[in-house]
Amino acid sequence: SDTHDDGNGHYADLIKSWGVVHISVPCYRYVSPLQDLKYTYSLYRIFRRERIDVVINVANKPAIYGSVAATLASANTIVTTLFGLGMVFSEQDDMRSRILRAIVRSLYRLAFRLSDHVWLTNESDCEYFRTRCALQQDKVILTKFWVDTHFYSATAVAPEALTSLRTELS
Repeated sequence: SDTHDDGNGHYADLIKSWGVVHISVPCYRYVSPLQDLKYTYSLYRIFRRERIDVVINVANKPAIYGSVAATLASANTIVTTLFGLGMVFSEQDDMRSRILRAIVRSLYRLAFRLSDHVWLTNESDCEYFRTRCALQQDKVILTKFWVDTHFYSATAVAPEALTSLRTELS
């Protein structure tokens, strides 16, 4: 399928288990201005109808179009969450890719201007967005999106602490 989220699946079930109403909004996964406008309008209608107060956009397309829709619907708080730059920023360097990157950077500038907070999980992405997409540092929430396996390694614990723990647990 060329759309994401048919309303079923692990995350939809998890959200519903919290007692939250889940409203599925199909999102076309490729570049299509017409489909993107339909997506933005669908989000706007839902945000207005449901009187959404806080919008948390997760992933690239929702970050861009959800921020626009939330602003038009007068949401009080908009949080944009990105877990990477996305395929458009891959190392392809043909003319089509360069034009598409320029367009997406412009759309990110708009999304970041409309967002109250931008949550990123990678310092290099943060730097990229700050220098090329006018992301304001005071909007950034930077967390890590990885597990430091050394933190959980047996070598991370002092030998005397391990000996004490082994004695205590026998």
